[in-house]
Amino acid sequence: MTPRDIYRTQKHLAIVFTLIVFGIAVVMEVVYFSIKFVQFNQTDEHQFYHLVDNFQDTALKDPLFIPRFVAESFSSPKYIKKKGGEGWDTWGGGPFRFVDFLLFDTSWSLVSVNLRQEMTLDQIESLLLSPKMQWSDEGFYYAKIDLSQISWNFKSIIFLKRQSYDVNKYLEDVFFFLLLSIILSIGFYFVGLHFAGRALKPVEETLQDMTDFVHHASHELKTPLSVMSSNLQLIKLTKLYDADLVANSMSEIGKMDELIVALTNLSNITSTSQIQTLKLDDEIKHILEERELMIQKYGILVNFKVKKSFSIEANKEYFYILFTNLLKNALKYNLPENGKITIVLDKNFLKISNTSSGIDSADLSKIFERFYKCEKSRNTEWFGIWLALVKKIAEIYKWQIDVYSVLGQETSFEIRF
Repeated sequence: MTPRDIYRTQKHLAIVFTLIVFGIAVVMEVVYFSIKFVQFNQTDEHQFYHLVDNFQDTALKDPLFIPRFVAESFSSPKYIKKKGGEGWDTWGGGPFRFVDFLLFDTSWSLVSVNLRQEMTLDQIESLLLSPKMQWSDEGFYYAKIDLSQISWNFKSIIFLKRQSYDVNKYLEDVFFFLLLSIILSIGFYFVGLHFAGRALKPVEETLQDMTDFVHHASHELKTPLSVMSSNLQLIKLTKLYDADLVANSMSEIGKMDELIVALTNLSNITSTSQIQTLKLDDEIKHILEERELMIQKYGILVNFKVKKSFSIEANKEYFYILFTNLLKNALKYNLPENGKITIVLDKNFLKISNTSSGIDSADLSKIFERFYKCEKSRNTEWFGIWLALVKKIAEIYKWQIDVYSVLGQETSFEIRF
């Protein structure tokens, strides 16, 4: 997978994220406004017909109720011209100010009116001919009560109540929030693009790391193979046994084996490995005794100081790899003459220092990278993999590891457990 493929995947993930968020938002909007529409209209219908029933019951029980009702309303409605057709002016007083009504006498003359919406004469006539109670397609409830059996002065009263939340308002709200969701989705796309990039960053780094790993590993393995191939070719041409060439080839085979072991360890080290309690002073003494011949080979003085012993919880083999690699590093890069290594163990602290020509500041931040070799170690047998192992083990157990170096004097590795 190339960086271009990763970016394409990042964009696809951002688009999917945006569509999911947009889809959820649209569904929630439609559901919310649908519930609002149903609830509002159920409430409107219940209140309206409850009012109509109360009016009719009260009028039947109290003969003076309708005259009082008329007295409290304006008895001379204004007939006016309005945009969209003829109609009646609105009236804002009376006990039924929250419901519109039209009151007719026995000659079907309009006696009192309270209209807050425009109605033409044709619409009013259609109401007079309609059943007693009905739902209008125009978005309001209406009910007609026959008053001829209740009062000799009045023929009929028509109550009307427009929906407080009608279809038009419902569609307007859905459209507005749909438009708002589209605008917000643009922002969500860039947010998704950002988080998808962050999520894929480790993948990108891992792919790059694998590419570098394969490149460096193949390079390191080709070198001893080339030496052995040359030696075998020379022996074949001369047809003579050469002990030095054989020894050199065996040495290169050893290097390959050592590198393969290191690479295997690097891939196998995980945080799920078995752990146990390790008393560090005993562990370090054991490793120094085991590596005594190697230390003698380099002719370097090793001084181990225990200021305060302590124990840690870790995999024994992993600590062995970590300390051994730091010891090898201190031996390989020590001064050729009068070199020494100082190991100090204190409370939650381990320091390994060695006399050396030092490490340039530009190399200090890179020495834990796999296959990295600073300029001074290009010609050594050091593969640049051992400190990467040390770093990985430290990261698994969340140990802090730092390196300090003074040119021409000393290099120190410090681990805080």
